[in-house]
Amino acid sequence: MREIYIVLTKTQTMLSRAIRLATKYKYNHTSLALDIGLEPMYSFGRLRPHNPFIGRFVEESIHRGFFKSFPMTCCLVLELSVDDETYVKLQTLIIGFKSKQKDYKYNIRGLFLAGVKIDMKYRKNKFYCTQFVKHVLNEAGVDISILPECVTPNDFNQIEGVKTVYEGLLKEYSIK
Repeated sequence: MREIYIVLTKTQTMLSRAIRLATKYKYNHTSLALDIGLEPMYSFGRLRPHNPFIGRFVEESIHRGFFKSFPMTCCLVLELSVDDETYVKLQTLIIGFKSKQKDYKYNIRGLFLAGVKIDMKYRKNKFYCTQFVKHVLNEAGVDISILPECVTPNDFNQIEGVKTVYEGLLKEYSIK
């Protein structure tokens, strides 16, 4: 068995605050990490920290890029055990996204519709963060049947076997 990590975050950006105001959810961004050190994390998000409208598949780091620009980012780190075959499938899917990174776009319209609980069905090569994490978990064979169609970051707590391993400032996360 191997562990994977679903990382829920909230920053103090205007977009993050607007999403929290509209949804009332504590967290509004979701990333996936295949390592306890959370380096790197994978998601769909901004290419530039101060421009919320240009995004695509991204590799995120606690210590550089977007999260370095926002040091007061809060997070919830969820751990989920998967078998070796599922872990390899997740790795393969991530490699596929990385190799065709420029083919993918950020689904900003889907993000806003999700904020009002309207599910925008899958659009080829377009994702927002929670769609991406849900998609790769599903494609790898993780049982996510409990998740609603219009998934939010907070819904990932519902996956059977998931457990919280850390909650606090992302910059203070460390392997214990």
